[in-house]
Amino acid sequence: MFDLGWQEFLIISLVLLVVIGPKELPVALNWFFNSIKKIKKMASEFISGLESIGDENDIDGIKKSIKKIKDINFGTEIKEDVMKIKKIITDDDK
Repeated sequence: MFDLGWQEFLIISLVLLVVIGPKELPVALNWFFNSIKKIKKMASEFISGLESIGDENDIDGIKKSIKKIKDINFGTEIKEDVMKIKKIITDDDK
């Protein structure tokens, strides 16, 4: 993500040491890394929430498809198709 070499890291460390001071530096770093962990956790929860919403939409679509299949009366459909085929055959014989 960030391309930091040892020179940049050394400069950042020295600036932090001068600005924050040696006493407060461990506390500040601890706060910083804890904040990063919290942000990563929140982002992870957000992403998993979006994925679960997507999964629920997929499940709803599958439920609708199954309901459509259940509502189809295959006996009637087959009878209608057989009648159409018989009609085509009898029309061809004439």
